[in-house]
Amino acid sequence: MNQSTSTTSHLSNLSDLKFYQDFASLPNTLYSYVSPAGIENPKLVIANHQLAQQLQINPESLEEDTALQLFSGNQVLPSWQPLAMKYTGHQFGHYNPDLGDGRGLLLADCIDNNGIRQDLHLKGAGPTPYSRFADGRAVLRSSIREYVGSETMHALSIPTTRALALVNSSTQVVRESFENAAMLVRVSPSHVRFGHFEYLHYTNQHETLKQLADYVIARNFSHIDGNAEDRYQLWFTEIVQRTADLMSQWSAVGFVHGVMNTDNFSIIGETFDYGPYGFMDSYQAQFTPNHTDQSGRYAYHQQANIGYWNLSALRQALSSLMTAKESEAIIQQYPDIFTLSFQQSMQRKLGLQELSEAEKPLLLEAINATLKMLARNHFDMTNFYRDLANINDNEVADKWRNQAIDIVTFDEWLQSYQTALLSIDSSAEKITSRQQAMYATNPCILPRNYIIQQCIEAAEVGDYAPLHEYIEALQSPFILPMNTSYLLPPPTDIDGRQLSCSS
Repeated sequence: MNQSTSTTSHLSNLSDLKFYQDFASLPNTLYSYVSPAGIENPKLVIANHQLAQQLQINPESLEEDTALQLFSGNQVLPSWQPLAMKYTGHQFGHYNPDLGDGRGLLLADCIDNNGIRQDLHLKGAGPTPYSRFADGRAVLRSSIREYVGSETMHALSIPTTRALALVNSSTQVVRESFENAAMLVRVSPSHVRFGHFEYLHYTNQHETLKQLADYVIARNFSHIDGNAEDRYQLWFTEIVQRTADLMSQWSAVGFVHGVMNTDNFSIIGETFDYGPYGFMDSYQAQFTPNHTDQSGRYAYHQQANIGYWNLSALRQALSSLMTAKESEAIIQQYPDIFTLSFQQSMQRKLGLQELSEAEKPLLLEAINATLKMLARNHFDMTNFYRDLANINDNEVADKWRNQAIDIVTFDEWLQSYQTALLSIDSSAEKITSRQQAMYATNPCILPRNYIIQQCIEAAEVGDYAPLHEYIEALQSPFILPMNTSYLLPPPTDIDGRQLSCSS
């Protein structure tokens, strides 16, 4: 898939790029060197040319056999030092000491065109010392879903890991049935998780924990003075800020992660480890895309609370670096940060940016009324928010009123919302400005699990064109796609489809 056509004269072929293994500078209790186990008959499914250019890689080199062999684990560059990282974490609220990279390897890192060090991680690379008797493989199905999810989040400007390439194979693995093994090359400025610090804390490796904290600060929070006495407090403050902001961004777009274990939480505040995620089609506060989450621990309406819970677990892990009083004061900022960030996101979605501080009660009323109305009427969220820019048009208002299950709630919401707009839409110029801002905030296309499944089924028989076309549309989420079928809500019988964790 060709995603960029700009000049490549200043870029290097993949095999000629300068690579490092920065993480190996840390004590080896944090990792084990492992060679990837290759896959048979590798075939490139998709390559991310845009990301390649950011990494200063010639995109055309991703289409060559050399890249295919590297990204399928069949070959390793001399400058790579593949390693599996050791960490632990809380899974569904219970501490598990037996975690780590069980199917992925940190290949190397390189410097991108912004001077940022980026990790290359091969997901699905075979067994490691942390595989717990599993085969260490990823499958095509889950790899496609991660590629789709991470590229969408990037296009929405929500912090996320990204995918450089996806490779299919004829190697068979057993999940619910026989499936093709696949490999995904994941890219991120850091693969350090909350669970890394939990591992070192609970095994009393406090000096190594301090080394890891200083490493992360120097590499990913370099604006913090690495010699400052309060550097750990400043660092934890920023982790709390980033995590709260990320939770609010997820909430605003209706994204549900599905497996918010602490080993799936990035220390730099990125969306990390895409598993059985989902973007809500209709608003369902209790929705979880993970069929194993029977208690709803990681449901949509719980995500903000789980963000705080995970930060509390990290706070405990960092107790050798800060006093309890210091870390308590920092983490207590989380609720206010999340609330303010979510309100600001909703203010943009509703087109109410120009409301003054004195009019804040009007804003809060509009937000609460909107969420209540959506919950009662099960409207398709993506299409509703996109239409909201024109809700004062009687035809648009009638369209949604005719779909309403609870017309009384809809009418109350419409009156409340139009009242809020009255103080903004004082002229035709103001109306146009508001509408344009809303179009730049509310995407017209988000991933729908039923369409992703169609792409998966086509890819499983060797047809990658539907996936390429869908990703191309998702990479421009605020532009109406040529294929308008992408805008259709799922059939009623599969709205809120749940997914398996297995990959």
